Amino acid sequence: MKATAFSNQALIEIDGLSEHLTSITGTYGNYAGMVVITSLSFITNLTTYGPFGTATGTSFSIPIEGLVVIGFQGRGGHYLDATWT
Repeated sequence: MKATAFSNQALIEIDGLSEHLTSITGTYGNYAGMVVITSLSFITNLTTYGPFGTATGTSFSIPIEGLVVIGFQGRGGHYLDATWT
């Protein structure tokens, strides 16, 4: 388990043996006429990483049950507007 912040970037490494991802939560809202992700948190069986960003807008939660996530990336300028695995 390791979390490193680089100004507006963060690297979270989860070993997958003793620690595993259980859910991704966050908020989204409108900014300049676009829907953007305003905050993200990554929840494992051991701890919570985040929230990254400011928790404003509508909440969401994505359970990670019976799945294996090997990577997660996002795209954005001032705000995160897309994510993928």
